[in-house]
Amino acid sequence: MSTPDSPIHPAHPHFEVVREDLAFSSGSDRCDGWLYRPRTDATHPCVVMAHGIGGIRSAALPEFATRFAAAGIAALTFDYRHSGTSGGVPRGLIDIRRQRADLRAAL
Repeated sequence: MSTPDSPIHPAHPHFEVVREDLAFSSGSDRCDGWLYRPRTDATHPCVVMAHGIGGIRSAALPEFATRFAAAGIAALTFDYRHSGTSGGVPRGLIDIRRQRADLRAAL
């Protein structure tokens, strides 16, 4: 029997999860991302997730995104410009205005 602390509670749907690579433009650079979605033909709401400051999408975000998708909510994770696998030089630049623009571009 499942409890509310279990990963998937019986009152909530459980979908097989698909992860797709994608990229989008922000400014003159490319942002790389992963789209986690339920494997269904239906449409789903989607959350956009990115780390604060200097984190990258492969650090902890996949676990959250997978749980969202298994519950029927798509999740887009991405690396800001200048970090992870996204474009942009210099590498490691942290610019809050650019990160906000990246979030707007992801939406």
